[in-house]
Amino acid sequence: MATIVDTFTGACVRLLQTRYWKAILTALLVSFSLFFAVPRFNYVLNASADMGWQVVMQQRDASFLYQPTGVPPTSQAAKKTFRMTVPLVAKVLRLNALGIYGLQFLLGILFVYLVIDFVQTETGDRMTAALFGIAFATLYVGRACFTDVYSRFEGWCYLLLFLSVYFRRWYLVFLFTFLACWTDERALIGAAFAALWWLFRENGPDGMFNFKAVASKRYAAVVAAVLMYVAMRYVLQTRLGYYTPTAGVGFKYILYGFRYFNFGTWTFLEGLWIPVLYKFYLLLKHRHRAFFTVNLLVLAVAVVSSFVVFDITKSGSYVFADALLALAVMARYCEPARIRTVLGYAALVCFLFPPYFIILDINPYILQQESVPVIISKLIVKRYSL
Repeated sequence: MATIVDTFTGACVRLLQTRYWKAILTALLVSFSLFFAVPRFNYVLNASADMGWQVVMQQRDASFLYQPTGVPPTSQAAKKTFRMTVPLVAKVLRLNALGIYGLQFLLGILFVYLVIDFVQTETGDRMTAALFGIAFATLYVGRACFTDVYSRFEGWCYLLLFLSVYFRRWYLVFLFTFLACWTDERALIGAAFAALWWLFRENGPDGMFNFKAVASKRYAAVVAAVLMYVAMRYVLQTRLGYYTPTAGVGFKYILYGFRYFNFGTWTFLEGLWIPVLYKFYLLLKHRHRAFFTVNLLVLAVAVVSSFVVFDITKSGSYVFADALLALAVMARYCEPARIRTVLGYAALVCFLFPPYFIILDINPYILQQESVPVIISKLIVKRYSL
């Protein structure tokens, strides 16, 4: 066993010393992700028969906003009224459903690469970036651009929110936060973590309540994007009559969803809950109680609100930015070896845990993306059972 571990470690070290290690690691992680969570490509090929894709194409062809009609109010398709970013991209680039998914797939590859690059830039350590990349690529948030063949576009939204902390120009922070909100209103959850990230990054854990912190350009850009989105949506709803059905959404669903609270919450971050919890320990240890309290409240609200809707894992995965915040806290207070240890455990757990997710309007409620071995086994059984 020791020989196997040493061999694997040596191979990793050699890979990280190569010139194009980020690209090679990205290719390996994407391949691994697709091997253990195979997208249902045939679903996109038959997109014309899908209600959600039909609405997206109607949004693309509309001259302004499109209010979905003739669809069940509890469906995803009915809630696309204000989710305009992807249809607008499709309109500009003249994409059909297959073109949208193809672009989304490429963005998924870019997402993994940029996460690795981001962590390496923040920590200055390639091994830390590799470990975080392994954990990220095996999460729901890291697979979303590949596995979403149902026009939900959560992968787009996750990526846009990530770009709001990846780029440092305030106008890009504003732009990507704003576009994320018009991709899915649940981006407001992720925007709260983006705001916390910039507060910590620019002012430290003790500077969040002074004027300098509130006036910092990047934090202000996140807040301004959210406020502009809320204001524009208010006008569209009250003045022009556009709306999103509230069927299938509400606090009455919390008691129903809370039956899956433990497992559902776990699927949001899986192994990356380890650095997130360690972050809270470090904040308390160094007596940053104010930042600890605000961060904990934001996380609690994000987790609980994820159970207000049916698609629990999708909604809860917007907390992934808290793992980036955990990385920043560890980089501030921990030696590189300790960070590697924490992320090593996180990557191992994410690697071993199957790709489960929870959505309560599909029975069975706990679902799993099928892997290549499972698909092959099913084909063999089907072939010889005839």
